[in-house]
Amino acid sequence: MRALSITAVFALACGSGSPQFASRSGALEQQCDGLWHWVYVEGAVCGDGSQTGFQYICRTGSTAGPLLVYLEGGGACFGGDTCNCPGGDCGAGSATIINNHFGVADSFDGRPWEQSSFGGQLQPDGTRTAMFSADTSPFREGWNFVDIPYCTGDVHAGNAVRQYTASNGDSVPFAHKGYSNLTLDLAQVRQLFAPTVVVFNGGSAGGYGVDCNLQQARATWPAQPMYQFNNAGGPFSVRDSPLVPAGGFTWGAWQPRDDGTVEGLTCPLLPDTTAWGPGEFVRYNSLQFPDVRKALTDDYDDATISGFACLLGTSRVCKNSLRHGMMEAYSRSIGPLNPTYKVYFHEGECHSERDSDGNTLAGDGSPPSCDYDNMVEQGVKFNDWVRGFMQVPGFSWTNVL
Repeated sequence: MRALSITAVFALACGSGSPQFASRSGALEQQCDGLWHWVYVEGAVCGDGSQTGFQYICRTGSTAGPLLVYLEGGGACFGGDTCNCPGGDCGAGSATIINNHFGVADSFDGRPWEQSSFGGQLQPDGTRTAMFSADTSPFREGWNFVDIPYCTGDVHAGNAVRQYTASNGDSVPFAHKGYSNLTLDLAQVRQLFAPTVVVFNGGSAGGYGVDCNLQQARATWPAQPMYQFNNAGGPFSVRDSPLVPAGGFTWGAWQPRDDGTVEGLTCPLLPDTTAWGPGEFVRYNSLQFPDVRKALTDDYDDATISGFACLLGTSRVCKNSLRHGMMEAYSRSIGPLNPTYKVYFHEGECHSERDSDGNTLAGDGSPPSCDYDNMVEQGVKFNDWVRGFMQVPGFSWTNVL
C-alpha cells in the first residue's frame, strides 16, 4: 500500500490538483474569559482532508493554572470499508469511526463550561463527562482544559495518507494524521498556557492516544508535574489479535527492521520490540517516564474494545482477548510494586460510560455499576481511586484488578 501526499490523494478523489480544504491560520491570542474557543491549526487535517485544530477553555483566570489536555475517542479504521463515510456521515456507511471531520461547527466554541459535555450538559450524541463535572471529581474546579478532537481513525497514532477502495467501489482517500496533528496542536497549546501541572487524559481511542503520545506531552512540558490517564484504551493482546500491527503499519506508525524488531515512527517503542501494539506503549512509558504518574483503567469485558479485538483477528472469544491483554500488560510492564503506574480493572462490559454517563444511568441504558460515582471493584470506588491518583489528601491509590 503506497503512501501518497495529502495533495495527491485528495486530487485523486476530487479531480483537482490541490487539497479540498482552505487553510486557516493567524496570530494566536489566548482568551481567558471562561468560554470555549476553537483554534484552527495550520497543517492539521482530518480523515477527509479538511482542516482541524483544538478547543480550549481558560477557567482559572490565569494561563498558568493547572491544565488538563484531553484526547477524544471515536473508533478506528484501517481500509476502504472501515474508513468509508459517504457524504461525511460515518454512520451512513460501513465505517468503524464516528468522525472523519471536525471543525469549529462541531466544537463548543463560544459556550460556557456548563454547556459542554465536560461541564455535564447532555450533548446531541448522548455524551457528558461526569469525570470532569461530578461533585467528587478532582477536575471539577480550578482547571484549564484543552480538548483535542479525533477525526483521523488512527487512535492519534498515524502519520500517513492512504487511497482506499471500499467493497462497494467507493474511492476512499483518508488522512491518518492523528500523531502529526497532535505534534502541531501541542506546539500551539504551549503558546497559550504555561501550566503549573499537566494532566494528559484520553478516553477510548484517546486512551490509546495518550499512551502513544506521552513522550510528546512530556517534551512539551518537561519540568512540570505530569499525570497521564488512559480511560478505556484496553491493551488487548497482539498475539491474540494479529492484525493490530497491520493497522499500525497502515497508519504509518512503524516499520520493520532487518533483525526482526520494529521501529516506531510515531509512538515510540523500546529497541527490543518485535510487534507493534498498545501493550508496547505501556511498557515504554513504564520504563521511560517514572516521573509521570500513570493510570490505566478499563472493563475486562469492555464490549467496544472487545469488538475491535475480533475485527483485528482474535483467535479467542473477543472479550477473552481483551482480558488476556490487560493482564499481560499489567504483569509484563507495570507490576504490583510500581509506585507511579497503577490500574483499575473492573468486571463488566462498560466502555467509557464511567466518564460520559452524566453521573446517572448511561445513555445506552447500562447500569449504575458503570457510573463514575457508583462503580466499585474489590471494595474500591472508582471516584476515590481517581482522587487517589491525583493525590487528593485522604484518598489512597493502589492496583485494583
